[in-house]
Amino acid sequence: MSELNWKIGFEIELMAPPGLSRQDLAEAIAQEHNGFVHRIFYPQSEPSHVPGTPLFHNLTLGFEVIDSEGNLIVRCVDDLTLQDDLDKTQKPQPEWYRIVSDDTRLLQLVICQADPKAASGEVLKPIADLLGASQF
Repeated sequence: MSELNWKIGFEIELMAPPGLSRQDLAEAIAQEHNGFVHRIFYPQSEPSHVPGTPLFHNLTLGFEVIDSEGNLIVRCVDDLTLQDDLDKTQKPQPEWYRIVSDDTRLLQLVICQADPKAASGEVLKPIADLLGASQF
């Protein structure tokens, strides 16, 4: 029998019930598998309303579930394409944010250098330091 040498998988799109989030789902899965949750940046793109810039790229906060042996079980991430039935008047979760850019290279730098567990006011400080910016 041949062995697969590439990753395979599938995507399930779920909407959290009111009052719950993708983090809650990740924590429930982790508990079922004696694992833990790791907060990550997850790259996406979205249409832009800025003339001359058709697309914005962004990083949203996601949650990886890691089992007790260190294996990835699942990533619970945002999906900007799911818009129907959302309460758009609902305030965001405290300290949940997106980082938006028109250049994916900058976002890759953020993924490599910034801590997704950092507060919104501090998360880009490592990037500012790299670029020699005194204030950001």
